[in-house]
Amino acid sequence: MKFFQHEGRFPRQPAEVPRGIVEYLAQQVDVGPETWEQYDWHGRSIEYHRAQIRQHVGFREASIADGESLRTWLCDQVLCTTHRVDHVREAFYQHCRENRIEPPTPERTERLLRSAFHQFETQVSEQVFRQLLPATRQKLDALLAADEAPVDAAHPAESSRADHAVLHELRADPGRASLENLLRAITNLERVRALDLPLTLLSHLGPKVLQTSRQRVAVEAPYELRRHPEALRMTLLAVFCHCRRRELTDSLVDVLLELIHRIGARAERKVEKAF
Repeated sequence: MKFFQHEGRFPRQPAEVPRGIVEYLAQQVDVGPETWEQYDWHGRSIEYHRAQIRQHVGFREASIADGESLRTWLCDQVLCTTHRVDHVREAFYQHCRENRIEPPTPERTERLLRSAFHQFETQVSEQVFRQLLPATRQKLDALLAADEAPVDAAHPAESSRADHAVLHELRADPGRASLENLLRAITNLERVRALDLPLTLLSHLGPKVLQTSRQRVAVEAPYELRRHPEALRMTLLAVFCHCRRRELTDSLVDVLLELIHRIGARAERKVEKAF
C-alpha cells in the first residue's frame, strides 16, 4: 500500500521495494521482515488485497476507454514537445497518478506508447502534407532523385556516385572557411529557400521533436526515405529542410566572418611587410 501511494502503481516483484523500507514497515506492524518474501504474488489473495488498496486510496484500474484517452492525451500534450521515450513514459505515469488511474501492465503500457507514437506521426504527416503545395512536394521529392552521373566501368568505386542524391549536398557541413565552401553554402541555402516552405508550417512542434525528425533524415539513405509513405516522406523532408535552412544561414554567417577576419589579417601582414 505504501509503495502504491508513493509510485501510483503496485510493485512488480518483491525486490522492487528497498529492503530498508520493508524492515521499517515490518517493525511498525510487529511482524518479521521475512514475511514480505513469503507473500504469494499469484492467486486470488493478492488480487483481493490490491482491490482493497485501490478502494482505500481512491484509484481504479485502467480500462480500454482509459487506454484510448491516455493515447490521445499523449498525442495532444506530450509528443508535440518531446520524443524521448523515457520522458514520454514518465509523463504517462505522472498523468495516471494525477487522474488516480492505476497504470496498465508494463507490456500494455509499451504498446500504448508505440501506438501513440504511430498515431502522432500519422496525424502530423497528414496535417503537414495538406499544407504543402504540389510544386513544393515535387521539389522535396527531387531532393531524393539521383544525380545523372556517368558510370565508369573501369572505376566501380566512382560508379557508386551515380546514386548521389541532392540530399547528400544539403547534409554536408560547409567545412573550412574558403571561397569554394562559401559558394557551396550559398547554393545549398538557395536550394532550401526555393522549396517555398511556409515559415509557420511546423510552428506547432517543439524544437526537440523537430530535431528528432531532422536527425532521422540525416542518417537514413535516400532509398530508405523513398520507401516511406508519401505523407511521411514529405513531412520528414520538410522538417529537415526547415531546420537546415536555419543551420545553413548560421553556417554561412560563420564562414563569412572567418573569411573577413582572414582578409583583414592578411592585409595587416601585407602592410606591416611593406613598412
